[in-house]
Amino acid sequence: MSIARKIKSAFGAIVALALAALMVGFGSVGASAHAELTGSNPIADSVIGMLPPTVELTFGEPLMVVEGSEAANQITVTKADGKRIDIRTTTVADRVASVALDTAAGEGVYTVAYRVVSEDGHPIEGKFKFEVSVAAQSGEAEPMPISEMPSDAPTAVIAPAPEPREGAEAEADEDNAGASPWPWIAGGALLVVAAGAAVFVLRRRNK
Repeated sequence: MSIARKIKSAFGAIVALALAALMVGFGSVGASAHAELTGSNPIADSVIGMLPPTVELTFGEPLMVVEGSEAANQITVTKADGKRIDIRTTTVADRVASVALDTAAGEGVYTVAYRVVSEDGHPIEGKFKFEVSVAAQSGEAEPMPISEMPSDAPTAVIAPAPEPREGAEAEADEDNAGASPWPWIAGGALLVVAAGAAVFVLRRRNK
């Protein structure tokens, strides 16, 4: 094989490695962009005076709606005894998912559970609670987050993340979640520059 062919072969290999590094870097950016719950009505862990006609959940990105697969996005609202008070039909409009409620359900602690699919196909699940109290409506008690109530009061935390992992898997997930694509991009650029310099030096030696 001639020197010129060796140079071309080496240059091609370096460029391929650089492109692969860039693809990995940009791929990691896309993989981390998933919709998350950003707001709700009623507010999670709040005490309100009356049951609203609907529960609305707002996410950070549009949700996926496929004709014939409406059941992929679901919101359920249940009382403490497990009885559902939603009408079992979840509506999706861009970033907002909602479900109508039976407003005759009255006072109590309610659990909102949701399972939706983001536009990139990633499922998001979670749940939270809120309480309906006539005392909050009448002014006999000020509305407050459940987290500020006495320790024996029901509490809840929004949990839109998948089931937690333990040990080495959890540490690996944390490392992947915080990884930045820029080292890959910078590495790819350096490989291209190094390839160009190698070609320039070899050509000068052959003159």
